Amino acid sequence: MFGCFLGGTIGDDYGRIKGIALGAAIGIVGAALQCTAQNVPWMCVARIVNGLGTGVLNAVVPVWVRNPPWYSRSLIEAYSKHTGYRGL
Repeated sequence: MFGCFLGGTIGDDYGRIKGIALGAAIGIVGAALQCTAQNVPWMCVARIVNGLGTGVLNAVVPVWVRNPPWYSRSLIEAYSKHTGYRGL
């Protein structure tokens, strides 16, 4: 939930593209920390970091998807939903 609040603030202040880039970078760092976790506290911190990145992306990406031209909006939104449901 904190990542979503952070994503909304970042998306408003710095733009959606930079917000997506920051969310992806935080998510990548969190994933790398999870892959290298050697004990439980390390994994817990990695999950928190990855959750922040995912929250930022969940707050910024749907708003960004709604902004394309009218003729491609439904295709982009359908693709976004499809990949989200499939876990891609």
